[in-house]
Parts: sequence; structure tokens; C-alpha cells
Amino acid sequence: MFQTIRAKLTLGFAIVISLTIITGALGLVSAQRIKAAAQANEETHAVMSELDAILRSLLNIQMGERGFAVTGDENYLEPYNLGTSSIEPHFKKAREMLVSKPEQLKKLDSIEKTYHSWLKFSEDEAISRRKQLNNNVIDPVTFQNLYTSMSGKPAMDEMKRVLND
Repeated sequence: MFQTIRAKLTLGFAIVISLTIITGALGLVSAQRIKAAAQANEETHAVMSELDAILRSLLNIQMGERGFAVTGDENYLEPYNLGTSSIEPHFKKAREMLVSKPEQLKKLDSIEKTYHSWLKFSEDEAISRRKQLNNNVIDPVTFQNLYTSMSGKPAMDEMKRVLND
């Protein structure tokens, strides 16, 4: 009888110890998964922050160009200059963060390509034409015709659409 009680106690302790080890291992695996999910969440927020900064820069560029085109006052170029000087570091940082996500990187490349084209053929050209108007190189009607023909709206809309996807 003593042998049976001893065997039962040993078996009981073994089961308790086994369950404790299993529970601990499952807890450790679960904690590692939570940590990985939290890290992925932080990375996602960091990328989103960079994309928001790109959008803010785009809006500053657009706002500055429009303000200058309307008024001819170079003080309105402040947001334009701020946007053009700050956007490239945000593209670079976002690219570094998305290096392991080729589909997202492809979208970022598309935005950057559209940005450079939009800046060169729309925004910079509009500013150049307004400076010509300010210096009486072109007349107001010519400026208005040139300005309205340089619509950067489709490009801006495309960049905003991709950024918001």
C-alpha cells in the first residue's frame, strides 16, 4: 500500500511539474509573439509618420506655390521652401523602413517619381513664370494662360491617393 501511495504522489508531482513547465513555455511563446506584434506595430506607426510628413511637405509646397502665384509676394514661398527642403529626408527614411516590403516600396517609388515630375513641370515652372510677371518679362494675361495650362492637380491628387491607401 505504501508503494502505491508513493507512486501516486510521485506521479501527481510529475504531472504538476510538467504542467508548470508547459504553461511557462506557452507563456514565453505568447510573450514573444506579443513583443513581435508590438514591434511591428511600432514600425508601422513610424512609417505612417514618415508618410504623413511627406504629405505635409507636399501640401506646404503646393500652398507656397499658390500663395506666391496669386500675390507675387516672395514671403509666400516660405512653406514652399520648407516643403522642398524637408521632403527628401522623409522619402529616404521611409525607403529605409520599407526595404523589406517591396510592394510598399514600389508605391513610395511611384510617389517620389510623381513628386519630382510635379515639382519640375508644375510648381517650379509656376514660380518661374510668376517671377517673370513680377519682373515685367511677361504680361498678366500671358501669365494667367501659362499658369492655368500647368495644372499640377492630377499629379497631386494621385500622390494623395497613393499616400492614403
